[in-house]
Amino acid sequence: MRKVKIVTDSTADLSAELVERYDVDIVPLAVHLGEDEYKDGVDIKTADVFAYADKTKTLPKTAAASVAEFEETFKKWIDNDCDVVYMGIGSKLSATYMSAKLATESLPEGRVQVVDSLNLSTGIALLVCKAGDMVKEGKSADEIAAKLNEIVPKVRAGFVVDVVDYLYMGGRCSAMANFMAGVLKLRPRLAVKDGVILSDQKYRGTYERCLMQYTKDIIGGMVDPDKTRVFITRAITPGSDLGDKDAEKVHAELESLGFGEILHTEAGCVISSHCGPRTLGILYIEN
Repeated sequence: MRKVKIVTDSTADLSAELVERYDVDIVPLAVHLGEDEYKDGVDIKTADVFAYADKTKTLPKTAAASVAEFEETFKKWIDNDCDVVYMGIGSKLSATYMSAKLATESLPEGRVQVVDSLNLSTGIALLVCKAGDMVKEGKSADEIAAKLNEIVPKVRAGFVVDVVDYLYMGGRCSAMANFMAGVLKLRPRLAVKDGVILSDQKYRGTYERCLMQYTKDIIGGMVDPDKTRVFITRAITPGSDLGDKDAEKVHAELESLGFGEILHTEAGCVISSHCGPRTLGILYIEN
């Protein structure tokens, strides 16, 4: 049986430690700051995205990874006698999934398994880790892809947002909603449901208070969580350690639940550009 190579894209927001642990290859999405194009996680930092948005009052434009990029990546591993399992940003959130699918048409049949995560950020990373665990167990690419497809609807991904300015700039809320959120100190909770992002709840008050209520709600909503791991993923807060302190508080709340790993990651440029600084999410899998 051939070796299996796990491939994802930069929206999975994997830490360097997890990339090394599971030997993951990452295809970067593109980020455009005006006329300049950068590769997410390669030659641009999240702080650059926030600085651009603050200066121009517009969001950077992001673009899907191309078919050619996926062809090159997949072929590299096939030529190294590997079968490939790819999972990246969900098909309803980006054209990246379709690029990956189209790339397989020029490659030997059956050598690349493309899984639709129907998710983003560490909702994808949860699947990457599961795939990596199965690679270590000696599972085939077909077996891994089949299992991942079973897990996809069980991934729970959501975030609480500090400010709604980025949602407004991205067209995800109206000017009036943006204004009222500022006046009333509303902090929306974003959740991924059936492959799309929606706001399913709003908290009111200081961000610290809203974050703790969000955390209690997520914990209270856990029915039978897979205790292997849980992610705390946050967007950076430029010039401040508030994000670190936020993550530490959430970590303390999760510690008593018996997860094997509580993993901390930072959202990359693509994800951060849509939610803004100090956003934080708790992501896990239900059994």
